[in-house]
Amino acid sequence: MRQVHLTIGPDPYLHTQVTDTLTTCGWPFHHTDTDHGTRYTITTHHPPGPDIDVVLLTHRHLLAAALHAHLALTRTAIDHLPAALDYAATGHLGFPHLHTLTTAGLLTPDETNLWRLIAHGTPNHRIAATLGHSPRTLSRRLPAFYQPIGATTKPHATRLCSRALHPHPHPAPRGHNTNEKYRYA
Repeated sequence: MRQVHLTIGPDPYLHTQVTDTLTTCGWPFHHTDTDHGTRYTITTHHPPGPDIDVVLLTHRHLLAAALHAHLALTRTAIDHLPAALDYAATGHLGFPHLHTLTTAGLLTPDETNLWRLIAHGTPNHRIAATLGHSPRTLSRRLPAFYQPIGATTKPHATRLCSRALHPHPHPAPRGHNTNEKYRYA
């Protein structure tokens, strides 16, 4: 059986909601508390395959974990969690678009512009000019931008940011429902 590892933020209400949803679905699971929230290990009924890491983007501090995981859901997915996890277990749910991160309240409009520019590998002097900052202000601001996404350098940030700007959709398995509300990439 394939396992899905779901990470959620440290919200007791969300923990209860996810636990109740998984119990209702009848999926075997266990959870452990981490420094960043709760990590569920869910056994699905899909054929054996590599385990899949899923992050439910409920808090800004989960951006780094999501960018390093195979898959990510936005907080709006909680209403459709069973279907989304089932779809994730097939390996066909991807990282959400940059627009989704912004509308979910995880990024400000200014951060969205910076994210786009970094994802395209724009040189720092052009980023500064585009955002109306001096190069010195930008150089002080970039480390604060890198921290929540888990980047250490600009090339690293470029690779991570490009996942949300240019997600790579996977073809749905034959006969599987491809309803867009479950496809976040």
